[in-house]
Amino acid sequence: MSHCKKESSHDGKKNKKVLVLLESLARSRGTEKLFSQLSFFLSDDYDIVYVARDVSVLHADFDWPSFELRSRNMFFQIFELRNIIAREDISCVIGTNDIGNITLYFATLFLHVQKIATIHSNPLLHLKNIFKTCIIRYIYPSFDFVVCVSRAQQGIMQQYFSLKNTRVIQNFMDISTEKHKLSLPIQKHQKIHTTGCNSIMVGRLDRLKGFLPLLRVWKQLVQKYPDNYLYIVGEWPYESTILEYISQLWLKEYVFLLWQSDNIYTYTKQVDVFVFPSLSEAFGMVLVESLLSGNIIVSSDCPVWPREILWNTDEKIQEYPHTSDRWILVRAIREETLQVLEDDISQKLIPEEQQLLQVLIDVYESLEDYKTRYQYNPKNLEDFDITRAQKQWKDLLGN
Repeated sequence: MSHCKKESSHDGKKNKKVLVLLESLARSRGTEKLFSQLSFFLSDDYDIVYVARDVSVLHADFDWPSFELRSRNMFFQIFELRNIIAREDISCVIGTNDIGNITLYFATLFLHVQKIATIHSNPLLHLKNIFKTCIIRYIYPSFDFVVCVSRAQQGIMQQYFSLKNTRVIQNFMDISTEKHKLSLPIQKHQKIHTTGCNSIMVGRLDRLKGFLPLLRVWKQLVQKYPDNYLYIVGEWPYESTILEYISQLWLKEYVFLLWQSDNIYTYTKQVDVFVFPSLSEAFGMVLVESLLSGNIIVSSDCPVWPREILWNTDEKIQEYPHTSDRWILVRAIREETLQVLEDDISQKLIPEEQQLLQVLIDVYESLEDYKTRYQYNPKNLEDFDITRAQKQWKDLLGN
C-alpha cells in the first residue's frame, strides 16, 4: 500500500468506499490522470482506493491508498482483488478497461457490491474481435452501470451490443487549473519557430492517430510552402516508426517530435494550428486543450466523433470539409486504407489526404484571417469541467 489515507467523513458518518481498478498508476496515461483528478473532487463523500494491475511502470503521486496485484496471471489476480475488496470493506468497484472489467466481474461474483464498468475506447474496433465482443455482450450487462465517455459511444453500445445499462459521463478537466497552466511562462528551452506557420499534433504515438497520413500530406505542403513546421507531442510505442517515416519522407527540417509535457499549453499557445487526423477516438481531451489555447483546429470527423466536442450536436454532416468559426472537419481515413498507405508510403495522396492538404493550404494562405476569426471563446467549455462530472459521478455512486 502506498501514500497517505484520507480521514473519513466530517460528521462521523462512514464514507462509502470505492475501489478503482486501473491498468497502472502511470503518471502519463489518460485514464489514470482522469480518475486521480476526479478523486480530489469526490474525496469529501467517498473513500477512494486504487488497485493497479500493472506494477512495471512508474507510480503517479496519488493521495489515496493504492494496492498492486503482484501476479501477472489473471486467475490469481481475481483472487488477489477479491481479498482486497473483502478486507477493505469496499462498497463499489469501478473498472477502467476491458481486461480490468473482466477481472472485476469474476472477483465480485456473489459479493454485494455496486459494479461500474467504464469504456474509454471506440467500441466499433471490437466488432471483429470475438473475445472483446463477448465481454461486452455477456459480461457488461451484469454491471450496474456501463459508463460511456460520449453520446456517440453510448449509441454504439446500444445499437451493436444491445446494452441497456449505459450512462454518459464525458471526459473532463479542471478548467480553472488548465487556465492557470495556460498562463504560465514559456521557458527558453521550450520555444519553437516564430516564423511561418506552426502546427501541432498531440496524442499517444499510435498508428490509428493518423500520423502517417499527416506526414504524407506534410511532404506535399512543404514542397509548396516550406515555412510550415509541424510539432508532434506524444509518447509510447510508435515513436521509432514515426521517426522512420520522417526520415523516409525527408521531413527532418519540417517535423519535430517532442516528448510529452506536463503542461501541453507550453506548446499549444505557441502554434497557429492544431491538427487532429485520428482514425478512431473515444473522447479526445486534447481538442478541449486546443479550444482553450485558441488554436485553429483542423480535425478528422472520425468515429466516435470529435464533432461531439467541437460542435456538441448529433447533426449529420453532408459535405466535407465542414467549417465553423472555431474548427474545420475533414473526412476521416479508414483503417483498411491506412494499411494500404503503410505498405507503400510513397504512393500518391488519396482523396482524404488531398482534402486535408487543401485545407492546410487554405489556412496557410489566409492565416491572419483565420487567426482573427478563430479567437478564444470559452462557450461550451463548462461542459467539460470536472464539477459537472463530479455531480454526475455522485449521482451514479449514491450514498
